[in-house]
Amino acid sequence: MPLTDYLNAFQRLRTDSGAAKYPASTLHRAPHKPMLLLSVLDLAARGELSTNFVPLSIDLGTLFADYWKLVMPTDRRGNLAYPFFYLKSDDFWHLVPQQGKEEALAAIRQIAGMGQLRETIVGAQLDAELHMLVCIAETREQLRNALIEKYFHPDYHEVLSQQAAINLGAFQYSEALLHQPRSGSTVSAAEPSDDKSSVRDQGFRRAIVTAYNHRCVLCGLRLVTTEGQTIANAAHIIPWSVSHNDDPRNGLCLCGTCHTVFDLGLAGITERYRVTLSRQISLSGNIAGHLSTLDTRPIFEPTEAVYNPEVNALQ
Repeated sequence: MPLTDYLNAFQRLRTDSGAAKYPASTLHRAPHKPMLLLSVLDLAARGELSTNFVPLSIDLGTLFADYWKLVMPTDRRGNLAYPFFYLKSDDFWHLVPQQGKEEALAAIRQIAGMGQLRETIVGAQLDAELHMLVCIAETREQLRNALIEKYFHPDYHEVLSQQAAINLGAFQYSEALLHQPRSGSTVSAAEPSDDKSSVRDQGFRRAIVTAYNHRCVLCGLRLVTTEGQTIANAAHIIPWSVSHNDDPRNGLCLCGTCHTVFDLGLAGITERYRVTLSRQISLSGNIAGHLSTLDTRPIFEPTEAVYNPEVNALQ
């Protein structure tokens, strides 16, 4: 199929509609399929679709969630399972079953959620011709524009295009940060302008949660939803405002509670990579719960020692 046919196919997606269910920002239509396809185009821009396989990955879930938050009300939660499964009705999207699950997949008519989906499939493939088009920058952007113009209010066209640029820039920045400790190179991180601060923030976070595999360095908590969303935060050891240093060795992966505790100075890490707690934790009236058990325990180190926290920064 030529590009024109796929542009038409992207603008004829089978989507639910209704003013009572969907906001004006999505032209009162379900945004799930367009947002999934925007996320897939982002993966292609990163060079991650060279083999024509779209995995059910944390990165895909994060991209989808970021688009969702831009245009949907805060009380509405997106579910990646729905568009991932039902996009098969648009013919160019082909689900890849788990080994031995071919018959089970063929029998499914409605999907309950990501748990059921992950039990049945490993990912999806595009038409071979479409895959070629999404791997070429010029045609990929034409496909992106077709989705944005068809399924979103004009007030959101620019912000959605900007989000795509932020997603690519953040990925590239995170990869450079993760490469830095291995190569001895330095990643430039001058004070960002407003349009680049989101790239830096998102890129730093991705680098840190990747280095620690989404696990809190202090308490060890790791929670990733079936949609691919995570509770992991990225924190600077020496604050950005002081250091202007996004090196992963100046970062820690922390859950929300431990992030707050660390920022308040109630917990730290010794040069031997053990947790140290402030005496304020045990003040009368405090109920520290599991935090009180962390004192002197070894931290949960990153997946590779090259990303271990810099001792000078900890001091």
